[in-house]
Amino acid sequence: MDGLSNLDLNTADQATRRRVIETCNQHADYFRAQLDGRRPREREQRPVTVAGFNDQKAAIAGSEFTSIGEIDDKMGELLCAQERALQEALRHEMEIKRLWWLRQYALRGGK
Repeated sequence: MDGLSNLDLNTADQATRRRVIETCNQHADYFRAQLDGRRPREREQRPVTVAGFNDQKAAIAGSEFTSIGEIDDKMGELLCAQERALQEALRHEMEIKRLWWLRQYALRGGK
């Protein structure tokens, strides 16, 4: 089970993801203990700033964002744009279907 720690589920195929999920479900106590053991070590390794938060700049270094709020705003903006694009694609699909049915009606001579 130690080999699972090096697996990137984003690039793994569907069958591999399914096997990993099944393994995690079958050995839930083991994985829960592993996670519980790592969390305190991670908290000890990361210094806390005066504000009580881990250094945000270290977490977003190398990006154009200076705060988590800016990241949230950008994500919200992109989600709205994605929603508008999906709605527009749906409108196009409905118009194509309407035209197809209109064409079929015309080919049958209006019957």
